Amino acid sequence: MKKTLYGMMLAGLLGVTSCSNFTDIQPKGVNTLSTTDQLELLFNNEITLDIRDLQSIGGDIVSGTNNIPADMTMENKERNTLLFGYYDDSKSLERLKSLTSSDSYYSSCYSWVGRICNPVINQVGTAKGDDSKKAALTAEAKALRAFAHFMVAVKFAKAYNPATASQEQGIIYMTETKDIQTPQKPSTLKESYDQMLADVNAAINSGAMPKKQTAKTRFTLGAAYALKAHILMAMQQYAEAADAAKASLGENSSLLDYYSNTHKENGWGAFIHYPGDWSYDVCTPNCLKDVETLFAIPDYLIGMWGEPAIEKYVEPGYGRFTLTPRTKVQYLGFEAMIPGYDQSLNMIGIRGWDSPYNMPGVNMEYRNIAGLTVPQMYILLAECSVRDNKVDDAMGYLDKLRQNRLPASTYQPLKGTVSSITDAIEKVKQASFSENLWTCWNFIQRKRWNVEQAWQTTLTHDYSSVGFGVRTLRPESGLWVFPYPISVVEANPYIN
Repeated sequence: MKKTLYGMMLAGLLGVTSCSNFTDIQPKGVNTLSTTDQLELLFNNEITLDIRDLQSIGGDIVSGTNNIPADMTMENKERNTLLFGYYDDSKSLERLKSLTSSDSYYSSCYSWVGRICNPVINQVGTAKGDDSKKAALTAEAKALRAFAHFMVAVKFAKAYNPATASQEQGIIYMTETKDIQTPQKPSTLKESYDQMLADVNAAINSGAMPKKQTAKTRFTLGAAYALKAHILMAMQQYAEAADAAKASLGENSSLLDYYSNTHKENGWGAFIHYPGDWSYDVCTPNCLKDVETLFAIPDYLIGMWGEPAIEKYVEPGYGRFTLTPRTKVQYLGFEAMIPGYDQSLNMIGIRGWDSPYNMPGVNMEYRNIAGLTVPQMYILLAECSVRDNKVDDAMGYLDKLRQNRLPASTYQPLKGTVSSITDAIEKVKQASFSENLWTCWNFIQRKRWNVEQAWQTTLTHDYSSVGFGVRTLRPESGLWVFPYPISVVEANPYIN
C-alpha cells in the first residue's frame, strides 16, 4: 500500500482490535460492519494523546529525565532540549523540524478520524439498527471529528487571527468523502475552523447527541457545546462562545470541592523506610469518574519538573496545585537520608518534581490531560465577560470555581474587589493556568491569547546558575507552531 496522508499511520485502518470479531475485509477492502451495535464498538478505540510538546511550550514543564546543563551544552541539541531551552532562532527551528521524524500526537488525532469517525459516518446508513441510534452515532462521530481536527490545528497551525485566517494555511480536514490514499491539500485556517464548527453544529442540531455519558471518553451534548465554545473562542467570536459555554453548563455545571474531598496519602519516602511523617492531604480526582469531566483523554502524569515561575501564575492555595504530594519536600528528605545523593544537575533552575502523584500503584488515578471540563466553561465565560467590559460578571464566574478550589478559611471573592480590565485579565489568566496545570490547555489558551497584546504572556526559564541565563519564550516565537512530522511531509507534497 502506498504512503498515505497520514504517513502510513492508518495502515490496517479498519482492522481494529476492539471489533475484530465483527470485521470482514472484502476483496476490495470494504469494511462490512453491518449493525449499529457493531459500529458503536469503534468508539472503544483507545483515545490517548502525547502532550509533552505542549507541556514544554506554554506549560512551564520540563521532563524530569533531562540533565539540563549537559543537554544545553551540546552543540547539536536534542529535540526536547530545543523545547525546554526555548531555542527559536532560525537554525534551531530548522533543527527541530529535522528531528521531528514522526509525531504520535498527530497520528493519534487523525487515527480517531480514520478509525472511528469516518467509518461510522460512512457505514451507518446501511447498517441494521434503530434509526435513533444511527443518528446518535453519526452525531457523536461528527463531534469527535471536530475535536480531533481542533487538536491538530492548535498544535500545527498558527493561532487564529480573523484578519489573516483566510490567507494562512490551516490543516487537512478529513471528511468521510476524502480518499485517505490520495494526498489532500490543507484548507485555509478559516476553512479549517469553519469545518470544525460545521461538524460540531451538525452534532448539536441533530437532536440526537446523548445527554448522559456511558463513559467519560464518549461525547455527550454537554461536551459538544463545550467544544463549540472552545472553537468559537479561538475564532474570537466571543458572544457566540459565551452562549455555547452557557449551554454546556446547562447540561452539566457540577464542580468538585477539592478541600472537602481530600484524603491522606503516603509519599514515596514511606516506602523506602525514611523516618518521619510522609503522609499528605491530597485530592486526586479520577477523571474517569469525577463529575467535572465532560470528555476525557486520560493519562498518568509522571516525571515533570516545574519552572519556579509556575508558583507566580497559580493562585495561592489553589487546590489542583496545592493539594498534591509536594515532592519538593520529599526530594529534600531524600537528599538527607542518602549521603552524597544529588539530583541538582537535573534540577538547575527548576523548582522540583511536580508530578501530581506519588509512587506507581499508590492512588495512581487518571488525569484528564487534554479533554473537556466544566471548569473550563466558567473560565471561558469569565473571559468573555471581561471582553464585554462586565468585570463583576467575570469575577462572579471565577468565584464559582474558586469556591471549590480554595480553603474556606482563606477564600475571598473577587467580585466587587476587581475593577480594572487589566486586573480582570490577569485574574482570568491566573484561574486558567491554575485549573489547567499539567494539561495541554495552558498551551492552547496562551497560544490563542498571543494574538492580542493585552492577553500575551512572555515565559521564561532561569538557567543563570549554570551559565545559560534566562531563556525567553516570546509570544511571537516560532515554537508555538510545531513542525509537521517528516513522515507526513514526505507522503504529502502539499504539506511543508
